[in-house]
Amino acid sequence: MLAKATNTTKILLVDDEPDINQAFTQMLVKKGFEVQSALSVDKALELLSSWSPDILLSDYNMPDKNGGDLLIAIRQHFPELKHKMKFIFLTGNIANVEHDARCDGIHIIEKPVRFRVLEEALLSILSTGNLTMKSLVMTTPELGRKPFHR
Repeated sequence: MLAKATNTTKILLVDDEPDINQAFTQMLVKKGFEVQSALSVDKALELLSSWSPDILLSDYNMPDKNGGDLLIAIRQHFPELKHKMKFIFLTGNIANVEHDARCDGIHIIEKPVRFRVLEEALLSILSTGNLTMKSLVMTTPELGRKPFHR
């Protein structure tokens, strides 16, 4: 069993699917994370105006505005968060995120994702600053894309 997060670890969860949003929020809270959730990019930006999370965990493919749009808005309106907050996108289509130049350096977890995998990824990024998951997790570093290995 993995250790609980500290009660000071704050996560902003953004997913337009209410059932997924609610389920992940409940599971993250049970594991000791402080969680705020949003069903849209606009709601996430509203929350960021008064709350500063450690991790942004967001679905990439959402109606109206996607994860790339959220990332650009954060960089424009909240530049102080760019280096403070870790960014993780969840997506069913990794190729879309990989080809979005706005997402260089962002961690990606392929959907569907089991909560255990998500929990391991979050604890890994908190302890090392990077994800160390095998196969389901990728990153988009500026000079190329590669899967992480244990």
